Amino acid sequence: DRYPAGSLSPADAPRLVQKLRASANRLRIPGRRQSLVQAVYSRDELYHGPYAERFPDIILVLDPDFAVVPTLGSSLISPVSRLLRSGDHRAEGIFLAAGPGVQQGQLSQPPRLCDIAPTLCYMAGLPIPDDMDGHLISDIWQPQILSQYPPQYRSPLPPPQTDISLRPHEASAVQERLRGLGYL
Repeated sequence: DRYPAGSLSPADAPRLVQKLRASANRLRIPGRRQSLVQAVYSRDELYHGPYAERFPDIILVLDPDFAVVPTLGSSLISPVSRLLRSGDHRAEGIFLAAGPGVQQGQLSQPPRLCDIAPTLCYMAGLPIPDDMDGHLISDIWQPQILSQYPPQYRSPLPPPQTDISLRPHEASAVQERLRGLGYL
């Protein structure tokens, strides 16, 4: 019922999701016994909040040597060596910190991408919203910094106003800007 032309009832969706997850785990790299799919997540394992329903029901993490290429070619999944990586994302990244109060060395655990925002709030002297994903990366600070400047937290902000009306000349300016950027 999520899509106008959808043929799956909401009651049947969980069973199909389980079937797809099991099937994804059985996919192998052609010519090898190695699994093509490194991890399978449900939407609820990765996302929450008022817009979580907009994400796919399942999310696949492929072997890093392969990527999904949505083209009209012979295969949806291709080896990375045959394509220019564009729009492909991995959970891993690089995190570096330096400056007054930052201690040298490695972190006890690698930070997650969602830990960056609360850490930036702390660095800017802003309270961290209670409902913000992620946590302060406290390992980067010398112990006296955290005791001298303990992190502050605050309740979530109210949801943004959604009933925003543009005047005709404003709507025209927005359309012209989007056209100039190639979106229209």
